[in-house]
Amino acid sequence: MSVEMVTNAAGRRVPAVVNGKEQVPFQGVGKYRPSGRKCAPPIRSSADYPANGDKRVGDLETALRKCGLRDGMTISNHHHLRNGDRVAVMALEAAARMGVKDLMWFPSASFPCQAPVIELMDAGVVHHIEGSMNGPLGDYCSQGKMRGLGVLRSHGGRWQAIQDGEVPIDIAVIPAPTADPFGNADGSHGPSACGSLGFALADSIYADHVIVVTDNLVPFPCIPWQIQGNNVDYVVEVDSIGDPSKIISGTTEITKSPDRQRIAEHVARFIRDAGIMRDGFSFQAGAGGIALAFVAYLRDYMREAGVRARFVRGGSTQYLVDLLEQGLTDYILDGQTFDLAAVRSIGSNSAHVATSPFTSYNYNGKGHFATFVDAAVLGATEVDANFNANVVTHSDGRLLHGIGGWQNCLSAGCTIQGAVVPRSDSGDRRRGDDPGGSERADRRGGHRAGDCDQPPASGSDRCAARLGPADSADRGDRQGGRADLRGQAPARAGQGPAGGRRQVGRRDRAGYGVAGVGPTRWDRKGGRSCPPFLRGITIVDGRLEPAPNPFALVVMAHLKTKATRGKKMIRLRWKIRLIRQLYERDYERQQVLELLRFIDWVLKLPEELADRFNAEVRDLEEELKVRYVTTFERLTRIEMLERLLKCRYKELPAWVRSRLEKASVAELDRWTEQFVNAKRLEDVFATG
Repeated sequence: MSVEMVTNAAGRRVPAVVNGKEQVPFQGVGKYRPSGRKCAPPIRSSADYPANGDKRVGDLETALRKCGLRDGMTISNHHHLRNGDRVAVMALEAAARMGVKDLMWFPSASFPCQAPVIELMDAGVVHHIEGSMNGPLGDYCSQGKMRGLGVLRSHGGRWQAIQDGEVPIDIAVIPAPTADPFGNADGSHGPSACGSLGFALADSIYADHVIVVTDNLVPFPCIPWQIQGNNVDYVVEVDSIGDPSKIISGTTEITKSPDRQRIAEHVARFIRDAGIMRDGFSFQAGAGGIALAFVAYLRDYMREAGVRARFVRGGSTQYLVDLLEQGLTDYILDGQTFDLAAVRSIGSNSAHVATSPFTSYNYNGKGHFATFVDAAVLGATEVDANFNANVVTHSDGRLLHGIGGWQNCLSAGCTIQGAVVPRSDSGDRRRGDDPGGSERADRRGGHRAGDCDQPPASGSDRCAARLGPADSADRGDRQGGRADLRGQAPARAGQGPAGGRRQVGRRDRAGYGVAGVGPTRWDRKGGRSCPPFLRGITIVDGRLEPAPNPFALVVMAHLKTKATRGKKMIRLRWKIRLIRQLYERDYERQQVLELLRFIDWVLKLPEELADRFNAEVRDLEEELKVRYVTTFERLTRIEMLERLLKCRYKELPAWVRSRLEKASVAELDRWTEQFVNAKRLEDVFATG
């Protein structure tokens, strides 16, 4: 059977039709504008529901019959119980006993505990899955055994697909750790408490029929409620909805690997030293051992600096809970709960707030929280030097897990991909020099991985740092995999969407303000060693140079320091070129001063080129009519006077540095003259 393929704006070949539905390929960041009206379930009447509010029925099969389950329908579930969930399989097995065929299962994610669904697919009960697939289900799909095409969506993309009518849900089956007979439900209390139920919220609002399944029925009202009973058709009481101890999985445990611990520390240091960590800042740490370890390191830096975040975003864990309980953040905005400490916190602390993909990630709405986040730290199985990332598959093309909120988080002010990747100074596929690499990636496995709702996670329009040790083993070139006869497309989340009816754009701006970068922050002992977190970065020049964010200049200066060792004239040219780029960008005065200091620090020139360099800088400043007049002359004078002051007075108080930074050239000259006869530090800065 031939599959019509089209080329999207990311240059990827993607199917024009997926599971019988026409797709809208990715058109470019900000190019697609959704239209129309939101989907809505049928209007109901209270006359058809019990006047006493008791919607209980005897079992799940009865509830499904009353909802009119029949062949070809769509059943949805949430994944807040993760690998401990029992209700999804319970519902699909009930459908099998009813003789129903060709269902589409639409979970927010699936886990190894749902492996029995494989038998139901083989038996024809389930036709295909549209939702993140882990473990045995991922293997089954990757082998091309599923009759339909597997579709993965991000958390925000799934909400959009439901809200916009791309995926109509016939019956939503919602496991609830606590519920009342009317259908109000909560995830934060009860013997099977799992925290937030945010992923089930869209299902409860937009599905034609909603069934709540609980093992902890309480009298009306269930307080608090995360699911409103007014949207619920039936309530089913069972012995157990799942095992909350299995919420914890491999992706929600802190890494024990020394390499990954090192990456986590470097990420935390970067956020501190780039000035992102400040009072009132915000960050998000995703699942994955590196991201969890990063929070532990950042917590220590925040405590040392006396910094308090306004909010942190999760997947919440013990590490975020520690921040809240130690007074290091005002709030946790919780999208899902990753361990039992976080479950306890969300159930007892009003500052630990349950959120949903609607509030956090839904681009097809009137704003979302992801754009408020200062920094998002994300894990990935593979990252290349152009910031393309794979979060979906193993290197052999097998489905590893779903996209989650990964691509949604790219709306944050700064996105950092933490992964074990090698440093390479020669051209290879990680540097974008293998024209066949993306084509090979396109032919892996029997699934469509990569969120159809998202633009590519490309370094050309994101401020993203790839941080990793230089000596890590390379898995990037071992792609291969079975050629997919169905023509399924991308397995790399970052290399572009696989075509879809909806897209999530990102802000066209990239970056954040650099505050205090340079030797005064990185070179605390007065040496000239390169900042450790830059040593693992290799960037393609053409990708980085046009980027408007200040960090691009920082990394470019570092790369050219390595590339021009022993080549003094080439270094001179690059130093002038980078200064020109700095002057041509609309940065604040303090940013320019700090970046100039950094460029001068790393691209050190021999003494014989000093006069030529200064003359070229003066010509450049005159040519561009730089508003920071005599900037380089000021820096030279500041550095000279600061060295003199340190030689005589040793440690300098903070007010001295502040005075130097704000001084004019004339003031610096006068203070240098006064230094000669000054008896006290204060005499140097006397105005008399």
